[in-house]
Amino acid sequence: MASGMGIGVMCRIDQQAFWQTVAGLEVLTFPMKAKAKSIAAEIRGSWQAALLWEAGPVAEAAHRASVPRRLGPPDRTLKKYLTQPLACAEQALDHRVRHYLSAVEEMGIQTANAEFFAPADLGADLTPGSVLVCPDSDYGPSHEWLLDRWLEISNNLTDEGCRVTVAGLGGGRGFGQSLARHLGERARFWDASVLSDSLPELAAHALVIAADGSLPHLAAHTGATCVTLFGPNDPVWKRPLGRRHSIVRHPVECAPCLLAKCAMDGRCQHALEVARVWQAVKANLQSSIFNIQYQAGSPFPKQARAEDHEQTPENTGERLIAEAPHQVASKPSGDRRGKTHCGDDLPIDEVVRAGIVESGGQRRDNDDRHGGGHSLFVLQP
Repeated sequence: MASGMGIGVMCRIDQQAFWQTVAGLEVLTFPMKAKAKSIAAEIRGSWQAALLWEAGPVAEAAHRASVPRRLGPPDRTLKKYLTQPLACAEQALDHRVRHYLSAVEEMGIQTANAEFFAPADLGADLTPGSVLVCPDSDYGPSHEWLLDRWLEISNNLTDEGCRVTVAGLGGGRGFGQSLARHLGERARFWDASVLSDSLPELAAHALVIAADGSLPHLAAHTGATCVTLFGPNDPVWKRPLGRRHSIVRHPVECAPCLLAKCAMDGRCQHALEVARVWQAVKANLQSSIFNIQYQAGSPFPKQARAEDHEQTPENTGERLIAEAPHQVASKPSGDRRGKTHCGDDLPIDEVVRAGIVESGGQRRDNDDRHGGGHSLFVLQP
């Protein structure tokens, strides 16, 4: 396809705020329980290509709408909706983002560009010395560390002079609210129940310490440095992507099990000691990144932030066809070895950035979408 094509992403309505942080991208939304027929009516005749990630109502809608080129991984359940399966295979020990990038590279787009990995620029003012603590996980209780240990870490932070905010996700065991009550005036509580509206708040913190879940991935997207506590999940596959981030875990024989509720004795969380977590947190408090932000109260320049993020191997290619992940952030499930998963990492927005740069960064109005050379990014529900 020619450079200058229109680029869009189709997503659930609750993901709209996230995708609107990617400049130059047209965002199309559909209701949570939308059917393929109604989605097809929205896109019929408007787009020349679609990239699909898994079988579902959106993939069916692209097929019903007769989008001329429908590309995607060669998954058994997805292939019936595709006109062009991509020769990309998921590897057992790859980071999840690698799965998406390999598909994009198959379409001839070079992904080894630091600009694609830079956090979103939300224009939020950074609070000097600010640390966000989130003991809750939307992945389930097995992903949550012990409350008394979160309290010890939080007290250590306030003793160091940090400005502590405690995030609560609502539902579950309510560790965020409990922790905030224990800390009293030493910390501020923030209700982060609606994660799609949380980006500006996350961007205001220099450091985020969180249970494994959607929140640290969103925080990484906004440019915050993250320390993520892993239990039953696999950090090789699901960590926030970037060299500036840290993960802390205690290896046990039953992990990664990926279960929302532990079938045993919760040993991956119970065996994780405060000293190990505090060591990782302390290293970030003493780092040049945190100290500069602490003193200046402003984010790093965009170029410096991009260099802190991991980059992929060099690849050749110049043109965009279509790209997008199937979900913004979701609960992990299933065997990670060679199967399609419902969980992935937020830095996949680098794939969309790649498309925007290759197409000249142009965004077209809805009335102009019917011309030639327009591509649609499709997100699965």
